[in-house]
Amino acid sequence: MTLKVERELVEARCAAEAAGDELFVRSCQLNGIAAVLTAVPCTVEVEEGWTDAELEERLKAKIRGDDTSAADARKIRLYLAWRGHAWSQFALGYDFHFGKGVKFDCALARYWYGKAAEQGVAEAQNNLANLFADGLGGDPDADTALYWYERSWKAGDVVAAGNLGRQLVEGRGVKHDYRRAAVLLKAFLAENPYSAQHHYLLAECYAHGAGGRASPRLAREHYREASDFGHAVARKALRRLARENRARRGRPPPA
Repeated sequence: MTLKVERELVEARCAAEAAGDELFVRSCQLNGIAAVLTAVPCTVEVEEGWTDAELEERLKAKIRGDDTSAADARKIRLYLAWRGHAWSQFALGYDFHFGKGVKFDCALARYWYGKAAEQGVAEAQNNLANLFADGLGGDPDADTALYWYERSWKAGDVVAAGNLGRQLVEGRGVKHDYRRAAVLLKAFLAENPYSAQHHYLLAECYAHGAGGRASPRLAREHYREASDFGHAVARKALRRLARENRARRGRPPPA
């Protein structure tokens, strides 16, 4: 049986144009789906009676195959995403987010990440939150960013824990919450111990009283970790703490 990938996408594009779904139409355009069929339209041979899961596996294998052109691989991935395959939706969002084989387009990244995020793909939820937090592909929306960071972290994405912790330390559209941020940042650093930025953020939590009161010792420890990994602001914080410590002890600053 011949799966007429491009024919179905051309029909879907025409239907989307009639419905005013500009983002899907643009996805088609950027993945080589014109309003009419190409001279040699993309097709895939499949077995009669395959389940959706078997069909998806066949198409994913076709994308990776040596005999598949890059243009046809993009069409097959778009086809899978259009059919509702969550990981293909995430992959398509990623391609648009970082310009992998297609034009960089964060509005389309939001569109496809959003579809995958609704289906529970934790990485898509985290990346979608990043786009809302930074105002990429549309207006910034701190509340929506926090919502998707929370969903992603609860789904087990530790990167989202680090991002959510950053939001709470920096107060980006939300009240500072150093106590909760410290919990999230420690979870992130348990798996990513060499992140200078997250050591710095955790130090800020302790400096502002993550445990109910300030802890200069723990703040100094994580400022030092961040400084050792090249964080310039952490170095300044260490020098400031050293000056404050000398002042408390009544010692003059070094010559």
